[in-house]
Amino acid sequence: MHLIDEADAWLQWAIGNQDHRYYFADEPRLLDGLQKGLHGSDLAWLPRVGLQVSPSKLLSLGANDLDALYRLEQGENGSALAAQVASVLSRHALLTNAMLKSSQSFLSAIGAGDAPLLQQLDLRGSVALWHLAAEYGAAADGSGPHAEAAGFALQHARHPLEFCDYYRFYLHVEHPDGSAGQRLANATRSLNALRPLWFDTLDAPQVQHLPSLQEARQIIDMTLAAGQRIGFARISLAVQQVAPILRGLALEEPTIHAASRQLLRDVHAVLRTYPLQHGQLGQDGTSMRFPIEAPGVHIVLQVEDDAITLAEYTLVSRDRDRDRAAEATPDAPHSDQGDAEPAAPQDLAAARAQAEQTLASARAALLHMPGARTGGTLASSGDGDIPPPVPSPGPATPEDARTPRTSPLQIAQALADAAMVASEQAIREAMAASQQAIDAANEALRRADAAAEEAVRRATEAAAEDEARWKKRG
Repeated sequence: MHLIDEADAWLQWAIGNQDHRYYFADEPRLLDGLQKGLHGSDLAWLPRVGLQVSPSKLLSLGANDLDALYRLEQGENGSALAAQVASVLSRHALLTNAMLKSSQSFLSAIGAGDAPLLQQLDLRGSVALWHLAAEYGAAADGSGPHAEAAGFALQHARHPLEFCDYYRFYLHVEHPDGSAGQRLANATRSLNALRPLWFDTLDAPQVQHLPSLQEARQIIDMTLAAGQRIGFARISLAVQQVAPILRGLALEEPTIHAASRQLLRDVHAVLRTYPLQHGQLGQDGTSMRFPIEAPGVHIVLQVEDDAITLAEYTLVSRDRDRDRAAEATPDAPHSDQGDAEPAAPQDLAAARAQAEQTLASARAALLHMPGARTGGTLASSGDGDIPPPVPSPGPATPEDARTPRTSPLQIAQALADAAMVASEQAIREAMAASQQAIDAANEALRRADAAAEEAVRRATEAAAEDEARWKKRG
């Protein structure tokens, strides 16, 4: 609260004032409300640090890190404190205004420094441009592919975020030999071919607030169990993410459709199999990112604008996977057998446990749907609405995995069991088949509901006829 200008004075006034009452649900809402109410802005300004940041983000830093910022803001100096503050900024992905401004030299180098689109930036746009400059700044110059990418991006973008997407797209898309004009025309044809065919990848589960790690896991499980997608936040990001995958392929409609389906299948297979890592709150206090690491793949889910979407899908090398494993287990012995990488028992166990949890979540989803069968009878939620997501049950016991009758979910269980003792690819294929089985179960439930409704209708008609006969006799 000391880092929000005039917040202490307001609090003392509110405590002593008998004419006004204020209610805040929790501490983050108190701090955000004070910042917004006193200064008309969501972001607090720390002048000595040079940082604009949400009070909610400050609250998430922890006591020691927050104390370092407070001490600097109170006028304390010293190289040790400066190093500590720099570490806080780095570990929590906080960018000062001076750091954000450094992207201007990159934009000037690629010929976009005076572009009108990039003159009025909010925090989200500034952060996106900083990351673009950090990724490509060392290689950028006023001519060649980077200048061409900037011109292409300015031609097609309608927002600074789209500028970053289309800049990367131009550098990732395959170009034939030729002049700059020919490369630009080729990239434009590729973009025009891709965009209309990726509209169906913009699906996203909606959220009412920033979810915890457990809540995000539950929402993802329920979304995938219902056969729905977790797609991209905008079309420019979708085509930018698929561009590296399409290198060497003909940009024809069947090829593009197949690539989009395969990309989302791969993403969903990873989401079913590997855990979310701890989410990091954004500097703006209204967004969050959840990374996921899997062999050969790095995925980032983001929560932004009340939706969970796919922010990043990156294929990584074996060396990068090995480096991450070494960082996670520094005392583990190193193998000297080149690229031979036998599956670790703990990885197989984790995959098995996650597969079992996915099937358990699917069962929970089916059992909580209106008209789902429970013990041979039709169950209902009462008011006809699908109940809210519930925590995924733990791994099924051997007794839970066997039921008196063969069902689509038993087929899915068998497929998953086969996948657990096979390779990672087998796990993905089994999960896809599991989804087909769940779809079949949903169709069976729909038909059962229809039959039940027909039975109720006939019973109602029969009762009406009986009542008419009784009245006639009377």
